[in-house]
Amino acid sequence: MTTSGSAPDIKVNDPLLSSHYLEKLDRIIDLVLTLSEKSSKDDTSLTQEDKLTFQHVKRLKNTVTALRMRFILNGRVDNSFCRNLELDITKSGFPVSHHIRTLETDIIKAEEMEAEPNIEELKGQLVDGIFKYKHVDKDLQLQISEQLYLKFLRDMGIDKFFLKTNPAEFFELPKGEENGNRRFLAHWAVYDHRNNFPNIYILMFEHSGEGDPSYQDLAEYLVAQSLSSLRMIQIAESIDQDFPFVHPKYLKRIHIGPLSISGITQHQDAIEQIIQNLSDTHEDWMMEWATEVVLSKGTRLENSSSWSFGAKGQQRESYLLDTKSKAADKGASEIYQAMIIPYRAFQILNDQPDHPLNNYNSYVVSDTGKILYM
Repeated sequence: MTTSGSAPDIKVNDPLLSSHYLEKLDRIIDLVLTLSEKSSKDDTSLTQEDKLTFQHVKRLKNTVTALRMRFILNGRVDNSFCRNLELDITKSGFPVSHHIRTLETDIIKAEEMEAEPNIEELKGQLVDGIFKYKHVDKDLQLQISEQLYLKFLRDMGIDKFFLKTNPAEFFELPKGEENGNRRFLAHWAVYDHRNNFPNIYILMFEHSGEGDPSYQDLAEYLVAQSLSSLRMIQIAESIDQDFPFVHPKYLKRIHIGPLSISGITQHQDAIEQIIQNLSDTHEDWMMEWATEVVLSKGTRLENSSSWSFGAKGQQRESYLLDTKSKAADKGASEIYQAMIIPYRAFQILNDQPDHPLNNYNSYVVSDTGKILYM
């Protein structure tokens, strides 16, 4: 395991460490997906917004599965295809963003393949070599690994993965009762290239102009604004300012991470101490996420210049920020913090009443894999 320059990233070439990390990441995202799926089955009032969130988590699961397939021979075969799994160990705990960009390129490559390779024939050759010559042909292993990976990408299709950008999609909602404006729901996702966090965004807005909103212009703008470093109030006000007929009423960002795994990540000392106590078990991890929301509390009319002389002016949103709350300090109306954590790690955490994570909503994974809300 080596450090990449001065950046807080590591390149993992140790086969056991690589497998350990990817298996654990795959399991954790699978648990989050199960949690989302369970909610969708238990809650008959599930909204379109909840279903869209589940859709993005499913895409993230597929992306993690693809990375696991690509790096299955990392450290065992010296080839650029599967070498150098690079991780952000101090901020997100996730693979660095260039792996996500490479995945997108690989999907396009897979979709352009003219003929499907005979993977079973390659497997037969590998088995023959083992029995006849007592030798494992690593080149054949690599070919099989690469072809299985590309087949998975081609079979799934590009819209089933969490990429560096999943473009905004729009749905029209029933009209608002108060002003008759058309209402829309938009959703998109971004793998933050600076901080390596997956982020899911959902926007509900009204449109007061004639005809349809400029979907393409707005979609490109939303993605450009989707940086973890930008506060939610900044994003909402920018949309409100730059698109005169688009009025953001509700903006949500689900910020997935950080992920903490003993022996790999290096986050807060308080977290590391908990999971290090469990380093000889399968319960030496936890993952946090934050849901940030900004809400409109109403509209106001703002003249475009001091020479308007009674002109109607432009509709602007006023956003709800409680100056006494911690959420307001971060530019949001509300912030919900949650984590998923194994039971034994939760027990250790529970014995520390002053630990900052005790204020989080906790989803605890039992020894049998059942998820409990605490």
